[in-house]
Amino acid sequence: MTSSGSEDSVPMYLMPIAAISGMFTLYYSLILVGRAMGFVRSKLSSSPPSSRTALKQNKERPSVVLQIVKLIVATLIYAYVVARVEEANFEVFDPYEILGLDSGAELAVVKKA
Repeated sequence: MTSSGSEDSVPMYLMPIAAISGMFTLYYSLILVGRAMGFVRSKLSSSPPSSRTALKQNKERPSVVLQIVKLIVATLIYAYVVARVEEANFEVFDPYEILGLDSGAELAVVKKA
């Protein structure tokens, strides 16, 4: 990646955004999978849920919806960053080209250059 201000380069501020949104996506995915497994486990249990458990589940619903919204937002941000990186044109660093040598030059020739 070059530090020039060309239109094809990826802004440096996108790198930490990609890392953070990727971590949030993974975090909220794991939380929602854990809650789904708990829900399935509770449905498979032989005893009927108590009124206290039902009340607790009703209180958790807004937080589950909020976590789903956060997961969607983090995924969209991550997808945007990935799209920007994929469309950028990166220059390939070739030290042989700088020295004016072929890519398969011998070590002795490289040392002389």
